[in-house]
Amino acid sequence: MKVKKYQELERLKKLLQKKHLSYRKLAKLIAISTDALNNKLNGYSVFKSNEVERLAEVLQLRPEEINFYFFPSCCVSQQKEPMEQAILPEIVLLHERMHVF
Repeated sequence: MKVKKYQELERLKKLLQKKHLSYRKLAKLIAISTDALNNKLNGYSVFKSNEVERLAEVLQLRPEEINFYFFPSCCVSQQKEPMEQAILPEIVLLHERMHVF
């Protein structure tokens, strides 16, 4: 039996539904297996930084939205709007790699 190690990414899953992206299609776009994507979205494993980067590009996320969708429990306050979230220092490195600053 699998044990969840991380929080389920409900916000990200809702965004995928809103954009009509299936797990299969998204997994193909970011070059991971459908099972791996499912495990990551459901909290059984964690996204690597390069996977977050690819997902952000595919989903056309603004830098300030990354925390909102990928780090709901440890990095994001309980506010509902992504634009109001603070960007943590470790996330800034990811943004710099994405060349969005």
